[in-house]
Amino acid sequence: MINTAALLAHVDLRELMAADLGPGRKSGRWMMWRCPFHADDNPSLGVDENGRWHCFGCSASGNAIGWLMERHHLSFLEACQQLDTSIHYSSRPIHAAPKHNQDGPPPGDWQERILDVLDICERFLWSDGGRRALTHLRRRGFRDDYVKRWPPFGYNPKDQEIAGLWIPRGILLPCEEDTVVWYCKVRRPRGSGPKYLHVKGGRPALYGADSIGPHAGGAVVFTEGEFDARLLSQEAGDLAAIVTLGSARKRLETIPPAHLTKLLRVSPYYIAYDLDEAGESGAAAIAQFTARARRVVVRKLRPTDKDLTDFYLSGGNLRAWLQSVLEGK
Repeated sequence: MINTAALLAHVDLRELMAADLGPGRKSGRWMMWRCPFHADDNPSLGVDENGRWHCFGCSASGNAIGWLMERHHLSFLEACQQLDTSIHYSSRPIHAAPKHNQDGPPPGDWQERILDVLDICERFLWSDGGRRALTHLRRRGFRDDYVKRWPPFGYNPKDQEIAGLWIPRGILLPCEEDTVVWYCKVRRPRGSGPKYLHVKGGRPALYGADSIGPHAGGAVVFTEGEFDARLLSQEAGDLAAIVTLGSARKRLETIPPAHLTKLLRVSPYYIAYDLDEAGESGAAAIAQFTARARRVVVRKLRPTDKDLTDFYLSGGNLRAWLQSVLEGK
């Protein structure tokens, strides 16, 4: 599988843009060009020091791979190959795991497709058509820089096939470990049937398994869902590993053996599930699995608060809360 983070780290996006658009104009921390994607009388397309481009006129944005895909109509793999000619592709799966290994991640052909989907849907999110979805994420407490962090949030504006995969309309929540995508969950708009749907072909996994390490003595915090996990990670991910099974109904026995092995090497576990019947049941199931688990809750700041996100949006300090949990207060 292509390590896109390593690939992008060796690309000078400003040089890439200059090769396509000519010399840019310095403006503070930005290098500016006229945007080729809309009628742009004044330079409104900028490249910042973090290796991303953004148009302040039409809201198009992305990284070097996205630029080549958008500007030159390349596929994800073609864009990667143009950035690094040492990359070679064949028809065989790019992941070493055999297709029959149900304990491993999805096979290489699915990986290729889902990476295309994530790139396209990330660009949808930052376009005019993704404005409502982006506003929703901001209202949930997410900062723009964290929305863009790998694996990025994405948005699909309608039920449709993208890169050979059927993608439901909604906000994309990919689960990855070591740059391998295990599944992609989609948060559907209100009134569109089931709240969450999975992209077909994914495999069960521990969301956030990559974060398990020597944080705070190896502590792990279980949240009930991906949104809570990402918000807590944004606010305090340096203090502990933040993981989720994806819902209160999922059990530890369903995750891959490799992810379970990671968990067994660390402790303690703190279960920050929702303050409702489903949350209590899910927390009890984890507690029955291991004596190293302890139920923790956030204080209700409003009568309707029931989870970490509610606590944060009511004015609660997630970082201070987690610090007090880890200190046993």
